[in-house]
Amino acid sequence: MAASAASSYIFLAAAGRALGHDDMAAISVLWSVIAFAGIGLFFPVEQELTRVVAARTAAGLGAAPAIRRALVNAAVMLAVVLAVLAAAARPLADLLFNGDRSMIMVLGAAFVGWAAQHTARGILAGYGNFRWYAVQLTADAVLRVGFAAALLIGNGSALMFGLAMALAPLPAVAVCVPAMIRAARPGPPAAANELRHGFGVLVVSTTLAQAVANAPVVAAQLLAPHNAPLVAALVSALILVRIPQFLVSSMQASLLVDLTSRHTAGDRAGFRHALRGNLLMVAALGTFWALVCAGIGPVLNEKAFAAAPVLGALDFTLLGLGAVGHLTAIVLSSGTLAAGGHRVQCVAWVAGAIALGIAPLLPGGAALQVELSYAAAAWTATAALLIGLRLTMRRFTATAGEPPSEMLLDGMEPRRAANTA
Repeated sequence: MAASAASSYIFLAAAGRALGHDDMAAISVLWSVIAFAGIGLFFPVEQELTRVVAARTAAGLGAAPAIRRALVNAAVMLAVVLAVLAAAARPLADLLFNGDRSMIMVLGAAFVGWAAQHTARGILAGYGNFRWYAVQLTADAVLRVGFAAALLIGNGSALMFGLAMALAPLPAVAVCVPAMIRAARPGPPAAANELRHGFGVLVVSTTLAQAVANAPVVAAQLLAPHNAPLVAALVSALILVRIPQFLVSSMQASLLVDLTSRHTAGDRAGFRHALRGNLLMVAALGTFWALVCAGIGPVLNEKAFAAAPVLGALDFTLLGLGAVGHLTAIVLSSGTLAAGGHRVQCVAWVAGAIALGIAPLLPGGAALQVELSYAAAAWTATAALLIGLRLTMRRFTATAGEPPSEMLLDGMEPRRAANTA
């Protein structure tokens, strides 16, 4: 995941040096919308696949039927998203990209790539195959850096940078297909609710979580559509303050597998210990990095990303505060999901999204408004997740040796190991 983070910095730095402020603002909004909608819609596919494959594996069941069902579900979701995008191309282009509909085409291509990579990551993480998980991430990063370097040398356009961003995941996924095929094993048919249990609320909560994470850029575009330097500076500033999030994201997949296995086994003490340790680690890491960014963030943003000098120490302090809250919420979300709290997670991120709506009511210019609302939204979601997880844990009554919980393997029996001889 460090490679993915580094590739993001290099890509945006190359784009910032190759493009003018207006074109860079378009790339910034595109980057944020892909993260908001692409990850928001398709990361739940990864999470549910990780959860179900891990649970089947822990119970001694083959996961191939569940994987096939997930592939169909992801394909249907992608088709619906592309149809909606095509129907709303003109108003979306006017709202987000100053009428440039070519960026809507790039957005559609990005959705294809994000659907493929999150499905692949869910399969690999569910089997605990983090070596190939890392291969996919690294291949994506290498391709993105290669494209960025070529476009910087060749003075590429905003459209070309957008396509490079959108298409890099596809060959990275193709490299991992043989490993996924080898890992899949036959098993009992996937129950109707095995992958759909809570999936709708998971899509809503993940989309809202990404909306909170990327709100400053999109909100700045809506509040100050003619302030391209601010919009462009905000996306690179967010990348800087969220470096710990990039580093922790790979841990999130293994954490979900670990917590799901502990919950399935009824290991309440182990569940709480693992979750508490991860929360303390990310809180310390996030706070340290927020303080670093408050000190050197403005200079680093201008030197590394060729951003306009429109953000100061206060701006980076508020963005860092929001980033720490969002990072904490990510870990809490993994714990809530592993414990079956799909609806709790959804309610928490709805509360965070509502807090985003305070931006136009706050004092100051567009920058201060979006930064304050970002911090408020992230910490509102964190507080709601803490309360919801405590309530969910009170219902954690399973004990070791009992069958997996209903939400994990409804209607299935673990395979009996070699006891028929």
